[in-house]
Amino acid sequence: MAKVIAVTDAVKSLSEVEARFGLHRVEDEQFFTEWQQDLPELNDAERAKLPPQQ
Repeated sequence: MAKVIAVTDAVKSLSEVEARFGLHRVEDEQFFTEWQQDLPELNDAERAKLPPQQ
């Protein structure tokens, strides 16, 4: 059986996460180019899965 612990017990800070997983901030605008592309419109089935807009 797997042992379950809270994330705050395993990781105490963002700097610890960065060190443990080798993460670093990237400010290059080209990092996620798919965010800048024209995406296809959602179809009716996809729209139906979205929460209602307020």
